[in-house]
Amino acid sequence: MGKPLILPENIPKDAFDIGKEQKEVKINPPDTKEYKEYFEVKLGGGHPNGGLNKYIQNDRKVLSFEILWNDDSIEG
Repeated sequence: MGKPLILPENIPKDAFDIGKEQKEVKINPPDTKEYKEYFEVKLGGGHPNGGLNKYIQNDRKVLSFEILWNDDSIEG
């Protein structure tokens, strides 16, 4: 008809498109140090777990407090 057309507009992104883009993000592989530690632990060696030893030493020990909250307000 001889009338100029406007430029096409971009389609707005919805939650599905955003989720799809997030899944396509490339995750860099871990360092070789992390692989080495993983295989050492898997084969039975590796670094000792100091947190586990501390947890086992403090097993069955309980920290408790005896307090009294004296709240004289209407909602208290």
